[in-house]
Amino acid sequence: MIEILDHYDRRTAAGLLARASLALQSGEGGEKSIVDNEAAVREALIAQARLKLGIKPDDEGPEVIEQIGSYFDDESDRLAGNPHTRAAFERLITRGDLPSDLYDIRIIPNVQNLYGKKFERERVFIERTIRTPTKEQHFGPPASENEPYLISLFAREFKTPYPLRDFTMLVAGKRMLERTLEIHQAWRLYGSKVNLDNPQDLVELLRRFADVYGADILVDGQRGRFFLTAKKVERTTRLDIPAGREIMVTHFGQTNPQSGGRYAALVVAIDLGLYRATLDKLDYKDVS
Repeated sequence: MIEILDHYDRRTAAGLLARASLALQSGEGGEKSIVDNEAAVREALIAQARLKLGIKPDDEGPEVIEQIGSYFDDESDRLAGNPHTRAAFERLITRGDLPSDLYDIRIIPNVQNLYGKKFERERVFIERTIRTPTKEQHFGPPASENEPYLISLFAREFKTPYPLRDFTMLVAGKRMLERTLEIHQAWRLYGSKVNLDNPQDLVELLRRFADVYGADILVDGQRGRFFLTAKKVERTTRLDIPAGREIMVTHFGQTNPQSGGRYAALVVAIDLGLYRATLDKLDYKDVS
């Protein structure tokens, strides 16, 4: 254990390790501090790691950064390996209380394919949105089978020199008990296209996005573009989708922990051509 972490409980210590690793790799350690003087604590963690690994203070090579990051990961795993700590982590994940910068982020191929050659740039926006969101919403254990389960939504505003090109990134992922966040949806919402004013919550933002860019599908006998939950997801030729249009239907597979019943959550059908046309028109290289 790194000595400086002895002053903190295991959860906080794991958070500090994760945020120090993030700061080491990207220069960002999160906008919200979890302890007093967190920046100084992170610097001390990195300095102690260098000392333990025999790395010079001025060595900033990529292989060194990776080595220190791996060391932090090992220390974090050691913390989580304690049975009591592991159970505590699982409770936090189930409730949606685990800080988002403690998750490993895994983005499913559908999202990667959506952005194609521009995906690596988009990955940066997705990860920044998750690590340092301006808004977030988490679904914990469902009271009924009509509620999402273990799903988190994150939003972050991104600015450009031109307000018309500013956008809000909206990301939805499924929380896994091994501290993985599996990302199924990641969309840019531009204020000139989607109403971003005073949504009730982030699900409402997703609904508004689907209203603008969606295509009707048939779900549980109901026609629509967005469904909070559904027993069965079905696409049919009765939906009048024009030939040649690329429609992506995406949802989260759910299993109710009490009944074992299977259902879907956050079902959306998006016209990718329409969405990509907005990106082509409004994207700008200088984003902060």
